[in-house]
Amino acid sequence: MKYLLPFVVLFLLAACQEAKNDEPLPPHSKLVQIPLIDSLGIITIAVPERYDTCYSWTYTSDCGRNCNSQCYRYQSKALRIVHEFDAWGPQLRGDTIDKFTIKHPLVMRRYGTEDTSKNIHVAYLKNVKKEAQMMGTSNKLLFDTIQKIDGRYYAITVFDYSDSLQRKEVTAATIINENSLEFTYELLSAKKDSFTDYFIPEALSLLKTIRIQEERTKKPSR
Repeated sequence: MKYLLPFVVLFLLAACQEAKNDEPLPPHSKLVQIPLIDSLGIITIAVPERYDTCYSWTYTSDCGRNCNSQCYRYQSKALRIVHEFDAWGPQLRGDTIDKFTIKHPLVMRRYGTEDTSKNIHVAYLKNVKKEAQMMGTSNKLLFDTIQKIDGRYYAITVFDYSDSLQRKEVTAATIINENSLEFTYELLSAKKDSFTDYFIPEALSLLKTIRIQEERTKKPSR
């Protein structure tokens, strides 16, 4: 926590200002490009150099096609590939998780709004807090904020679920062409060391490098 507090203060101060395009990359990171399906756009972002493999898949939900998501992930190929349906598996097996995931609805135009202002992001944060309250994890929310990155608003949340295990989650969410788009860094580790201590500051720095090139010029066929 002693490593995190000074960084969080600086990050919240920076939330009042827009991240600049010419900012240097965070240490030990590399730029990658991720084309989203259905010409939704192209993501450029810095990820840790240790993430040497990437893959994508469709996450299917029990509530039907409208709840399905398209996911894109970066991680180390030395670690087990874990999908969302195996939520408790990693903890039971003692796996280490260190991954970055981009997620958006499979069925496009789910939000039905072009509103990309602070208002929709404030509503997003309210929903996150409501869900955390229902799950009994409100005390795990370290902080939340809204920051403008490259001209686009993002709702940012940081959760630290650590107890006997180090478990942390940092998410930035925005709206693109009426669709929700989430960027999430996740960590699960049995060890508490400098790597786990700096995971949240590193994730926040990397999220500030998000750049989105929108491709869609007409309504999707879905």
